[in-house]
Amino acid sequence: METKHKKTGEDIQKINASVEIASIETSEIDQRYKVSAIVSTYNSENFIRGCLEDLINQTFYRKGLLEIIVIDSGSQENEQAIVQEFQALYAHIFYERTERETLYAAWNRGIKLARGKYITNANTDDRHRADALEVLADTLDNNPDIGLAYGDCLITENQNETFEKNSSQNCYVFFRSAASGKH
Repeated sequence: METKHKKTGEDIQKINASVEIASIETSEIDQRYKVSAIVSTYNSENFIRGCLEDLINQTFYRKGLLEIIVIDSGSQENEQAIVQEFQALYAHIFYERTERETLYAAWNRGIKLARGKYITNANTDDRHRADALEVLADTLDNNPDIGLAYGDCLITENQNETFEKNSSQNCYVFFRSAASGKH
């Protein structure tokens, strides 16, 4: 197993399950990151570059508040070389290669490594609005009574389309908060 990232602080005590982003309660966690994005990859060479480009273009990444944790579950493709290209150019990208494991085992591995206040899964074929993770984290910060925030979803027709330029014809709305009037 190759590791380029070690967790500081104690183990995670409680995790609220999430679709997009959730709070982590810990006794001592390195709070320099607001969000830890967990990328699980297996045979997704066609998507990993676009995924990492999407994440480094997040407003939180540019502010140094986003860490990217890539868990490579024994892929037979070339994701490792692509991640190493990004690591040579950008900070806060951590990579761990494992034997083949399930998606959920990879997410749990990433959660154990996460040092952010909040966690999110970032699937290799997901693309986000540039401020998506900041908006979601701010929603959680401003509403301490909730432990989960997630965004609406666009389904596109072509690989690696960006949020700004895509072929989507529909927006799938998951939830609108009646209390805040926000969405």
